[in-house]
Amino acid sequence: MLNQDQKNLVRAWVAAGKTDKEIIALAKNQDPPFTISRQNISKHYRTKAEKKVRKIIREQEEEDALRSGLALKEERIKMLQDTAEYLYREIKNIPAAKAQNLPGFVNAMRGCLDDIAKELGQRSNKIDVNANVRVRDIVKIVDKVYGEEEK
Repeated sequence: MLNQDQKNLVRAWVAAGKTDKEIIALAKNQDPPFTISRQNISKHYRTKAEKKVRKIIREQEEEDALRSGLALKEERIKMLQDTAEYLYREIKNIPAAKAQNLPGFVNAMRGCLDDIAKELGQRSNKIDVNANVRVRDIVKIVDKVYGEEEK
């Protein structure tokens, strides 16, 4: 019967990829020397090690998949944030002569902000369409916010 230190040595040798023959030779060269059969190496140590290695590999693959998914999500959010910032700058700088373009920019910005909220889990994917919003109302709100109220 092997003591715990000897069992740990055999586990380490199996993990290092040693053959049964090499493990038996290494065991004989220990102080104190010990013996172990090929059957015990295969039955107890290799089988258990294989199960543990498979479990570790599966856990690593799951972790890699999660990291990859989160990285892609982060990229999408960054791209949406950049787009929303661009649209915000454009909305602020639209001259009065091109106010007819304002609703398109406002809707695009709202869409970006909504997509960001969805990516962050702050919004459900339910589509809420409100066709009763008038362009004049949007222009008035934006003008009021930016201090260029219609007279």
